[in-house]
Amino acid sequence: MGKNMDTVKERARARWDKLTDEDLDTVKEGVGAFASRLSERYGFDGEEARRQTEKLFDSASEMAASAYDRTIAGTTAASSKVDAMVKEYPWRALAGALVVGVLAGLALGSGGRRDYW
Repeated sequence: MGKNMDTVKERARARWDKLTDEDLDTVKEGVGAFASRLSERYGFDGEEARRQTEKLFDSASEMAASAYDRTIAGTTAASSKVDAMVKEYPWRALAGALVVGVLAGLALGSGGRRDYW
């Protein structure tokens, strides 16, 4: 959510340069609070300020949804490549997992010798 709010604030700053940092922080409070600040700074009537604010929030939501879709597509592609590699070279994958496991065990267990028996 934090990055989405930063995106909304950046877009608002680019569009309305009279807004202060304090004004931009009202983005976190929602459409009504930001519309009120927009109305104060630019003289929009309440309905116009609300419409402008909703348009800003909608565009930021669309950007976030697009970024999410790209992330899912990239993750799916990477997963498919790893799956294909494991199927093609199962022993290499097993050896790689073994090495990672041993290194992780050494790193996590480096606190000294422990007697479990």
